[in-house]
Amino acid sequence: MPAPAFKLTTIDGKEVTNESLKGSVAVLDFFAVNCGYCKKQIPRVEPIRAEYADKGVRFINVSQKMGSKEFTQDEVVDTMKQLGFRGEVALDHTNTVGKAFQASGFPTMVILDKEGKVAVTNVGNIGDLEDRMKKQLDALLAGKPIPSEVAAAPAAPKPAAPDAGVGKPAPEIALKTVGGKELNNAGFAQSPATVLDFFAVNCGYCIKQIPRLETIRKTYAEKGIRFVNVQMKMGQEFSEEDAKKKMADVGWGGELARDMTNASGQKYGASGFPTMVIVGKNGKIEAVNTGNIADLETKVAAQLDAILAGKPASTVQAAAPPPAAPPGTPPAAAPGTPSAAAPGTPPAPGQPPAEKPKRPAEELIGTQAPSFSLKTVDGKTVSSDEYSKHSAMVLNFVAPNCGFCKKQVPNLDKVRADYEAKGIRFVNVYERMGTKDFETVEAIDIFKQAGSNLELAKDTGNEIGLLFKATSYPTMVIVGKDGKIEHVNVGAKPDIEQVVKGQLDALIAKK
Repeated sequence: MPAPAFKLTTIDGKEVTNESLKGSVAVLDFFAVNCGYCKKQIPRVEPIRAEYADKGVRFINVSQKMGSKEFTQDEVVDTMKQLGFRGEVALDHTNTVGKAFQASGFPTMVILDKEGKVAVTNVGNIGDLEDRMKKQLDALLAGKPIPSEVAAAPAAPKPAAPDAGVGKPAPEIALKTVGGKELNNAGFAQSPATVLDFFAVNCGYCIKQIPRLETIRKTYAEKGIRFVNVQMKMGQEFSEEDAKKKMADVGWGGELARDMTNASGQKYGASGFPTMVIVGKNGKIEAVNTGNIADLETKVAAQLDAILAGKPASTVQAAAPPPAAPPGTPPAAAPGTPSAAAPGTPPAPGQPPAEKPKRPAEELIGTQAPSFSLKTVDGKTVSSDEYSKHSAMVLNFVAPNCGFCKKQVPNLDKVRADYEAKGIRFVNVYERMGTKDFETVEAIDIFKQAGSNLELAKDTGNEIGLLFKATSYPTMVIVGKDGKIEHVNVGAKPDIEQVVKGQLDALIAKK
């Protein structure tokens, strides 16, 4: 069909329109700076551009917006230079032109023929990109139709939605774990439930989710629940050694199985990663949780508790939708659950406002803080006995290899500088995240370089962090003089200084 009417201006000031491209074969490659697949695809396009630009083919990469992050022209230019692309670049950060060409995922490459018609589209960082593009361009330059076998990348069969299987017998699976154990349907009867977590080594959401799943596994493995992480292929294929190393890095202590054909994942409807499928003792799918959901710990625990009590896991309230994922990773909700409303959408008439799922540590607010005792690196005692000696105590659970912690601690240090004299005690409690066990000297140096002058204590074995339900880092717990947990702040929030100052001012006034 004729290309939709559009107008772009390249960063060099050239106007690109339907009219200006008439008579030339043109490649419009819609991409986003923060799209991982684009960063893998663009360097593969450059050698083709270098070869075909001399034959009159125009290559224009069109920068789109993906997510909430706004990229400047300079950032786009720098990214293209780093990726080695030397063709034309235009900005379309309202995604107006991209939408006109139905580029709903990135990268989406649209090739126009000399008459200005859409000749072919290539979606994604497809495996045979170079060979496919050359055959497509050769045909268009010769004025011939594109051979059917290279007209477009073959569409993969559409997998069933994961939730569609809830209540039905689990599809056939026959794998071996890296430890040599069988993972098959017959084995489901040997456990009250089996948790199959389909993931990919190069999936960022999976790597954030797995350590959280590990905290659940530690509790429920003792109750007979089997946990198996099933490695799938997403683009690049990673070896068994790669997978084992990554699992060790993120602290996974459960079983690991591999399926580089993705056959089992497709049967279970895992069209995006991570997709967690819980199968009951009767061999039927009890629940599906897609993505690194915000309330993972409480959600999965409730599902497993229901199964252990002989109740269907589907009675548990639906999980929150996952965070925005790369194109091709659709979010999913539990069966029968209405989709989450967009931010700022008022609740339906007669319905109470939706509550934001609590983090595990936030559930402790208002309760008596756990008893504990630690020594700081300077030999001072920090314990539950110290609460009454201070207007408040700020326990900040961090990890030396946690990037968000390094962003947060200098902001917290500014609060410490103002409030230490007011009787508030600040302690960074450093935990182990992954397999790396940092020596005290290393940890001191890391937090000093990050700009933190808080007292520092090591929590060997993460025992204290578990008591305070610090399942992610940084998790800041503020305990009042009476030993009750007053506030919990999770993550490196941009307004953390103002938030904590407000919380401490209220506690000081309450004293």
